[in-house]
Amino acid sequence: LVDLLPQVAVPTGVLLGAEDQLCPVQRLLPFARSIPGATVGIAAGCGHLAPIEVPDIVAGMLRKLGDRAPA
Repeated sequence: LVDLLPQVAVPTGVLLGAEDQLCPVQRLLPFARSIPGATVGIAAGCGHLAPIEVPDIVAGMLRKLGDRAPA
């Protein structure tokens, strides 16, 4: 599936937790950056459960994605 990431053609947001032990930033960042036009964020002090740990950041990213979505 990783080979298909450059073909993603929809607004995409990737939020990585800076403190995520399960999916470390250094492992996932190259994948996130291979998605054309993706918004990539790294949440400081966040682990693996961004919607619970940093809900305001997640909501903000979703709002921005909604603004980019085709009508």
